[in-house]
Amino acid sequence: GSYAFGNNAITTISFEKNTGLKYIGSSAFDENNISSLSFENAASLEYIGSYAFDYNYLSGEINLLDSKKLNYLGYRSFRTFTYGGIDDVYLPSNITHIDDYAFEISGDCGKPDIHVSKETDITYNTIINNDPIKYVYKTEDDDYYHFTYTESMCK
Repeated sequence: GSYAFGNNAITTISFEKNTGLKYIGSSAFDENNISSLSFENAASLEYIGSYAFDYNYLSGEINLLDSKKLNYLGYRSFRTFTYGGIDDVYLPSNITHIDDYAFEISGDCGKPDIHVSKETDITYNTIINNDPIKYVYKTEDDDYYHFTYTESMCK
């Protein structure tokens, strides 16, 4: 639920067993020291609330592809304070809503490469580091749609 594990100095979270987890509430893991998240086999996950992993030190990759039922990411759900921050985000094709600043990297103008396995209607209004997404493209090199951003307001 909401605020369940906030402010507890947690560093790593693994949802690697299919436990039937469907919902991660607002601020559930905010204000920790989380640098690593694993959602491998989190097949039942449908919803990640606003601020769920906010005020953490996430870096590297966030892979939600095993969460095939996931359809909602809340406001600032994965905001991080790590310089360089999140490099890649992999989202399942079922995703229908990504709220503003979902992958914001505070103190850094870097932006993650977001990969979705289908084109989606949520692309323009999603904002990362104050940059609205401009359009989606698909390369011949892989099976994902990639987001590009308007000119950075972070200078």
